[in-house]
Parts: sequence; structure tokens; C-alpha cells
Amino acid sequence: MAELDLIAQLGDLLGRPLEKLSEDEFERHGQAKYAPDGADQDRIARDAYCLGADGTVIGLFLQPVTSELLFDFPLRQFNHLKHLYLNLVNLPNYSFLSGLTGLTTLDLSSNSITDFSFLSALTGLTTLYLRNNSIT
Repeated sequence: MAELDLIAQLGDLLGRPLEKLSEDEFERHGQAKYAPDGADQDRIARDAYCLGADGTVIGLFLQPVTSELLFDFPLRQFNHLKHLYLNLVNLPNYSFLSGLTGLTTLDLSSNSITDFSFLSALTGLTTLYLRNNSIT
């Protein structure tokens, strides 16, 4: 299935469309969200995606989403993802992320995650946000 078809399917599943943004907007979101003086206008506040120059999905922002909706969704098929923001999702298992080895930015804030073993496969990460989880 083509990645844009997956985006449409995801929008249908969520009951709301995902907005197409530029990669620059995704990068500015990451900078603004966690900078002490981050600009609110640069923060993504809605479900969104961005495409790379080759037309593949390289960014995905979902917040909040009921975990039951995403549990069986094939997010792992977005195999060109660089930026992934899954806040307030609370999936029972995040091991599917270990296959997304192209990720450079991963935000899993506010998800009650206790098992972070999947992170060891994500060797390309340069930015990782895990605040408001059950880290022990």
C-alpha cells in the first residue's frame, strides 16, 4: 500500500484528516516544543504528516489518539520516517518502532511506557523525548 494511502486510511481511522506540513515545520516544532523560549506558532497542534523530496512520508505527528485505534495500524510501513511524534497514545506495546530504523526524532511523551528495550534498535536517533513516562 502506498504511504499516502496509509495517511488517508489513518485519517479515516481517526475520524479527522491529517494536515500536510513541510519538513521544516516539523523540525521547527521539535525546536519550539522543548526550548524554554519556544515559539507557540511553531508548534504543531493537530495531526499532521510531511513528505520528503521523493514523496515518501518522513514525518508523522499524532496527538492524542486512543490506543485502540492505533494498536493494529501498520505504522511500521512508514519505513522512511525520520520524525515521529506519538504523544498521549498509550499503546500497550511499542516494539513495532524498532523497525523504524531511519528515525532521527522520536517523541513518546506522556504515554506511560515502562519497557524501553525497543529503543536499542533505533541507532539513528539524535533527538528523543520521553517525559511523563514511568521510567525506572
